[in-house]
Amino acid sequence: MLNRSVLAAMAVVGLAVSATSARAGGEGACCIGGQCFEPYQEFDCHKVGGIFQGSGSTCAMVNCGGSPLGACCIGGVCNESYAEVDCQTAGGIFQGAGSTCSGVNCGGSPGTGACCLPEGICLENLTLESCLGSGGKYEGDGSVCAKSACAPPPIGACCLSNGACAEFVSPQECANLEGSYQGDGTVCDVINCTPPQPGACCLGTGGCLENLTPTQCANAFGIYQGGGTTCAGSKCGDPPTNGACCLGDACAQLEALDCAKFGGFFYGGGTDCGTSVCPPPPQVGACCLGATCAELVESECVELGGIFQGGGALCEKTVCTGPCVGDLNGDLVVNVQDLLALISAWGAAGGFGPADLDQNGVVDVMDLLALIGEWGPC
Repeated sequence: MLNRSVLAAMAVVGLAVSATSARAGGEGACCIGGQCFEPYQEFDCHKVGGIFQGSGSTCAMVNCGGSPLGACCIGGVCNESYAEVDCQTAGGIFQGAGSTCSGVNCGGSPGTGACCLPEGICLENLTLESCLGSGGKYEGDGSVCAKSACAPPPIGACCLSNGACAEFVSPQECANLEGSYQGDGTVCDVINCTPPQPGACCLGTGGCLENLTPTQCANAFGIYQGGGTTCAGSKCGDPPTNGACCLGDACAQLEALDCAKFGGFFYGGGTDCGTSVCPPPPQVGACCLGATCAELVESECVELGGIFQGGGALCEKTVCTGPCVGDLNGDLVVNVQDLLALISAWGAAGGFGPADLDQNGVVDVMDLLALIGEWGPC
């Protein structure tokens, strides 16, 4: 049996061994009361109520009062011992907690950085002006491609107006082709780009129009009956006379005649205010520009000096005769007023307008001769 004195001696030796083992770890920085001290063994740091910052850490690498410190790229130059918020305030790019300039490449010259191009390509050492001039997104002074977030643009299938399908194009490329973008990641194998066939369109007034595409029918506030349908086989029927009536910004359920009496816009029989927008969107319709027809909204037609034929009216069903060739102001006489109007529209800017009498895309001497040839009363 060991006596009490031997046991006590063994306990003292055990504590000493434990303390020695605890001190055997590497030294590092120790945060005590918001202050940093070094070098400290982890055991000694905890013993005085501190927070050990890790073996090999130094006070230059830590911030005992808040955010951890690291390297900061400012204008292509690396600076150490920056908190992230201080780095951003200085216009720099924080390289991560605990980072040092020895492991960081800020790259470039002051005033240059990484540039993300629309195609997802990253270029380095570009100025802000050069990047924006290339249509790119500037990542900041001192930025490098290795740390940029350049992503390729979304791509998908694009339905062209002729029914063909193009794959792996961006929304902008599809728009440039005057196509209809089918969504990110779509492919032509699962897309039907066959253009909609024209058919009958039932109007809210009870009338029926033939050979309209779904879009044309919707612009006329009608109900598309399907590709290849005709008015003879449609079931437009007698429409209800009560419907949504826009009175400025307000909507009321009225009879068509009452809506007209109050100067409102009648959406059609059977429509309701819950699904109708007031004021109504501008309708596209045929616009007579002299003897030429173009499908425009009414405001555009009037601005060009044309005569609006009504919302939903189609050029293929409209005959634009005009008072007479050269009568640009519609006063039934070709005179000096029309001559001045033609001269004011001279050149390509007036192309396809009322003064472009031969509709060749430019107001020129041929239009002038045509106007002179019609001089006098219509």
